[in-house]
Amino acid sequence: MKSTRFWLQATLVTFVSFCLLTANAGDKGRKRLEELFIWKVSDILELTSEQDSEFRSIIEDLNQKKLQANIDMRASIRAIEKAEKKEVQIKLIEAYKKQLNAYLAVQKEELDRLEDLFGSEKLAKYLVVKSKLTQNLKVLMGNNGETKVKKLAKPEVELEN
Repeated sequence: MKSTRFWLQATLVTFVSFCLLTANAGDKGRKRLEELFIWKVSDILELTSEQDSEFRSIIEDLNQKKLQANIDMRASIRAIEKAEKKEVQIKLIEAYKKQLNAYLAVQKEELDRLEDLFGSEKLAKYLVVKSKLTQNLKVLMGNNGETKVKKLAKPEVELEN
């Protein structure tokens, strides 16, 4: 259990390092992060070479769709922010809802395609691994790479008679 946690943390540190080193590279950094994710998941799930190849193809396709949906949603938010008329804002909100539904459809497509590839048992394991990797990455990025939680000082209480 400790060795698994160590490898997850080491991988996440690598993820963060690549992200930070290639933050200005944009697409290159995203691609490296994607490659590391695919490698780590393939390793943990012990995928065959055929499964790994198909998994890679699915993840790359889905990530491209997610990226486009995110770009569209950010553009809608900027347009909503700039819109001065209520009618225009309402139309833009409806467009945003459609884009959000498209993004959510990609999430469902991920489950469907990976279940077809892995089966239910490995899909369950994939979801756990993905969640842990994502959560650990968020923690590391939010704490500047620190994984320890700082303890608060004990409060001093004065009793009055």
